[in-house]
Amino acid sequence: MIEINLKNVENIYVLDGGFSSQLSRHIGVSPDGDPLWTSRFLQTHSQEIVDTHLDFIRAGSDIISTNTYQASVGAFMKHLGISSDEGLSLMKHAVRLAQQARSEYIDECKSNDLTPRNILIAGSVGPFGASLNDGSEYSGNYIKTISEKHIQQLNIINLD
Repeated sequence: MIEINLKNVENIYVLDGGFSSQLSRHIGVSPDGDPLWTSRFLQTHSQEIVDTHLDFIRAGSDIISTNTYQASVGAFMKHLGISSDEGLSLMKHAVRLAQQARSEYIDECKSNDLTPRNILIAGSVGPFGASLNDGSEYSGNYIKTISEKHIQQLNIINLD
């Protein structure tokens, strides 16, 4: 068993969680069974995504995760019928929505004479195999299909 000594920890951060469950409350639709999971809603429910991020920030999260766990450019192309450039734009859009939520939170704090916390944005990246929608994220049988291009795509969407 690992022993954690919190006396030596300078900063503890709270990460959001259960994004899909909370987003489903705003939208009224469950993503279960959808190959894109909640990333499908990047095209159609931007405000609800922002509202979900705000829910977590207001509840005390210091780090919010983009709505991209099940997302990939290839999956967007396959399941939304869009181009590679449009798929990459959706990935960037997810980051902008998280940034928008952070900005709205800061504005709320300022309008109420409160000091805002420093909210960080993390990219939510599920296992590559999850984007294949074939269960291979559980076996690791996809590792040979990851390319340098996949890794480069993670570096161009401007996360904290």
